[in-house]
Amino acid sequence: MELTSEQLKDYHKLIEENFPEVTVIDKPVVGGQKVVFPCMDNGQMIALKFVKIAYNDEYEIMNSSAENRIIRELSIMGQVHSEFFVRPIEKPIKRIFVKGAYFIIYEEEWVDGISVDKMFKMQNYCTKDVVQLGIDMAEAIKVLWSKKIIHRDIKPANIIRQKNGHYVLLDLGIAYDLNAESLTQIGGRPGTYYYMSPEQVSLNDKRKLDFRSDLYSLGLVMYESFTHCNPIYTAACRGECNNAADFIPCNLVDIVPQINTKLADIIMRMLKKHPNMRFRNIDYVIIGLKAVEKEMEA
Repeated sequence: MELTSEQLKDYHKLIEENFPEVTVIDKPVVGGQKVVFPCMDNGQMIALKFVKIAYNDEYEIMNSSAENRIIRELSIMGQVHSEFFVRPIEKPIKRIFVKGAYFIIYEEEWVDGISVDKMFKMQNYCTKDVVQLGIDMAEAIKVLWSKKIIHRDIKPANIIRQKNGHYVLLDLGIAYDLNAESLTQIGGRPGTYYYMSPEQVSLNDKRKLDFRSDLYSLGLVMYESFTHCNPIYTAACRGECNNAADFIPCNLVDIVPQINTKLADIIMRMLKKHPNMRFRNIDYVIIGLKAVEKEMEA
């Protein structure tokens, strides 16, 4: 999706009027209710994000939860100081009403790279890249769980492969903080349906989730890297299952005979239906993947 020339002109005017210190350096990225401009701010490359929020004729915010999610997401981003996450820029959030729209505008660190879903579509990667993805995302899950936070939306579109070959995890908008009120209601089922764990699909009480749910989602992403399609979606299209709760994955070794068997074993264990059958400690995943990496380098 692209902005019209008139819309682009309006955004540039907003930036000039409200962010005089910022210089736009490229076309914006548009997705959903977000418009993201790559910019320079006092010598630092940043992402300037516009989020459109609905409101009524009395200028009352109709979706205050959307605004709260942004604020809470930025709060969580501030907690997880790590190379595996985007860092927020410590500047006040701006709220602007203009031309029948209400915007929340804020800055984040710019990440130079491509999303993993685009990487998968281009198929310009190898097994070593998948192993690195697994290591980096397992480290990201470990960082989150050290704060008792569950991401709940790990999928290719929320992972960026940087130019240095490492990966960062995006979008903490529906993360669940066990130490605080959830960003979304406990009774809801936020997330991306075909990347949810069995317990995420089935449970009404999200307080019973833990890092192993995120681990399952990561397993799906790694599985997809070899099969080039989401396995649950594919099985659902064939009428073999409805979702992760009744999904039984085919062994990767049977689908991709040339795959490193240790790597396949790690991925298949991540995809065990019951959380207790998966890895009990995220470090075991990291250690196992690093052993595969070392073996491949030998």
